[in-house]
Amino acid sequence: MRVESEIWNKFITIMNYDVWGYLSAKFRISPKLKFDAFFYSMVVIAFFLDFYVMQVSFAFFSYTLIFGIAIMLNDKKFYEIKEVLLWEFLLGVATVIASFTVVTPIKWQFVPRTRVFGVFNGGVLMVGYFLIFYGIRKYKIVLPFLIFYGAIVTLNGTWGLVVNDFAQVYLAPITSNFSYNFLKFLGYPVRISGITITIISQNGTPVSATVAGACSGIEGMSLSTIMLIGLLIGSQIKYVWRALIVTVGAVSMFFINVLRIVIIFMMAYYYGQEGLVLTHEWLGNILFLVFILGYWYGLERIYSKKGEIYGEGEIN
Repeated sequence: MRVESEIWNKFITIMNYDVWGYLSAKFRISPKLKFDAFFYSMVVIAFFLDFYVMQVSFAFFSYTLIFGIAIMLNDKKFYEIKEVLLWEFLLGVATVIASFTVVTPIKWQFVPRTRVFGVFNGGVLMVGYFLIFYGIRKYKIVLPFLIFYGAIVTLNGTWGLVVNDFAQVYLAPITSNFSYNFLKFLGYPVRISGITITIISQNGTPVSATVAGACSGIEGMSLSTIMLIGLLIGSQIKYVWRALIVTVGAVSMFFINVLRIVIIFMMAYYYGQEGLVLTHEWLGNILFLVFILGYWYGLERIYSKKGEIYGEGEIN
């Protein structure tokens, strides 16, 4: 019993070894340098996975970039996490490995024929990568960001089960009519039947597409809501202003999606079916990312000059 106790105590001692404390001392890695290494390497990995592996039109890259920016806005909190114990480090490594080996079989139990390595796999990988750098013990700091990122990634894979059917019935008719009327106002030869818009291209060929639930704007509205909530983690902005920021962001995303559909049909007018397909594949995520980053940057500039909207003494 004594030998077993000694072995156990030794095991506990090893598992509680401060990995990052050792690395930081040996290689003179400051908290800021560690944070910068984590942020920029994460962005590069996300771009590589999205562009070369998943090929999801920068959706995964967008989610991960917003996740990284939300963390960067609270970088000084992460400077405080100087110790990452060996068991936390190994948990991160195991999570990264699981993203390649375990996640896909589990996904296929619920949603067969999904990508071998898709957005959910990438999300699990990034969570593991985050744990390698910052562990889990400082849960009051790290958990809000992990929940935020997990919500984005999970929502990405559950559109059809959660919101698309609702949007198909209630939102798609509104979006399609807005888009049709705008195209008509611009003078394009369009007609509409239900939620299907048809445009006559320059060569006289009709090109049609249906504004389904997924294209109604519900995805952008939902994701922008979650992302803006994530970006507001740790902010001193009063909660009433946070609610307004998120609401304006979601409503803006609806109209940006209308603009997306209008541009898609404009490309169909000039370049036919091929123009419609190509624009549909890439434009949405580009507009979404530009809007979220631009909207947030504008808010930061405005609110940094108007201290009266910041709450004093509020909990971060």
